[in-house]
Amino acid sequence: MLLLSACNPLLDVVAEVPLLLLQQFELPFGGAVLAAKQQMELFTKVPQQFCCSFLPGGCGQNTVRVYQALCGNQPGRSMFLGSIGNDKEGKQLKELLESQGIETLYKVCEDEPTGTCLVLVAEKERSVAIELSRHCGAAGKLFAFNLSASFLFEVYKKEIKEVLKNTSLLIGNKEEATAFAASCGFDCSGSTGDVALQLLQLLLQLQQQQQQQQQQQQQQQQQQQQQGGEEAKDKKRPPHHPQQQQQQQQQQQHRHHDPQRQQQQHHPSHPHPQQQQQQQQQQQQQQQQQQQAAVGVYRHRSASRQLVRRRGN
Repeated sequence: MLLLSACNPLLDVVAEVPLLLLQQFELPFGGAVLAAKQQMELFTKVPQQFCCSFLPGGCGQNTVRVYQALCGNQPGRSMFLGSIGNDKEGKQLKELLESQGIETLYKVCEDEPTGTCLVLVAEKERSVAIELSRHCGAAGKLFAFNLSASFLFEVYKKEIKEVLKNTSLLIGNKEEATAFAASCGFDCSGSTGDVALQLLQLLLQLQQQQQQQQQQQQQQQQQQQQQGGEEAKDKKRPPHHPQQQQQQQQQQQHRHHDPQRQQQQHHPSHPHPQQQQQQQQQQQQQQQQQQQAAVGVYRHRSASRQLVRRRGN
């Protein structure tokens, strides 16, 4: 089946820039605008000062590119209609589509430039996917991540690995999977299944590292809480003053050298016969109470065992 797509073709120019540049040209953070006269300077300034990636853009071109990839990039399966300018951007766009096996039927306009979309990625914007993946991982939710484009692995490989720590479903075509595996140092000379298996092993390895880091953080928090509790107890204890310690030592020495106290300890006085009878009666009462208490505990245990058996039966 032949797919014919028609749309306004665009050349996407993707660059990572500091946040100050967005503020300088009054660009909304995370938004999209139609370039005004004072912002047209960016289309020449950004490619000169920053590392850029060039990709075909626009809904129609993206649709035909996806279809062509599903067909294995076989020539003669898709065509695209649109208009471009007679400039280097138009020639670059034509080369990008034809390299994927797409037949281009561009109308070249002499008086108009090729449609260009400047994609400026600020520093803080990269953390959105990382925070979203962490939220899904902590909440036990499924998180799907699309590899999107091969050039991302050269610029954001560290951030992508951080996202994969909480990724449940990894999406990508053969070209993207091979490029990502190669950027991670894997052997990509085998089949597509071998590449996918290597990426799966990487995914599991990153997730195990994430679990180990979480366990270490929990242990550190528990240790800090224990140390904080011990410090709080130490603060509640009254301080030992030197004068109090001296008084305690003097009292102990006085007791040790007191002859009357020593005689009382070595020669205790004999109790009166009535006192002996009272002591014996008290001991007998205590023994009876202990026996009753022991019988009560035993009965309680035997009753509880009967209840358990009845419920089990």
